[in-house]
Amino acid sequence: KFWIWGHYISYQKYAFEALCKNEFDGLVFNCDRTSTGACNCFYLDDLQSSCQFRGETVLAAYGYEDVSIVAWVMVLLGMAFIYRIIFWLLVEWHAHRGLK
Repeated sequence: KFWIWGHYISYQKYAFEALCKNEFDGLVFNCDRTSTGACNCFYLDDLQSSCQFRGETVLAAYGYEDVSIVAWVMVLLGMAFIYRIIFWLLVEWHAHRGLK
């Protein structure tokens, strides 16, 4: 529980979730059929009768159904800006400390 904050300050969380939303949203996948003709789907949803499943079902399985690509891109840009400022301040502090 202590390290949960690391999950939210990692750029990988936002990039991966936005990528998954972009790739799976709106798609329909065909399932394999077994040798007996039965449908073999990884995810079950309302398309199971036609041996298919929706990309939204995959997103829901991972808890990514509420991901907003625009919001996550804004978070990534904000993180890049904030991290750049933090590291610039560290470099400045280190440079001034070394001059004394």
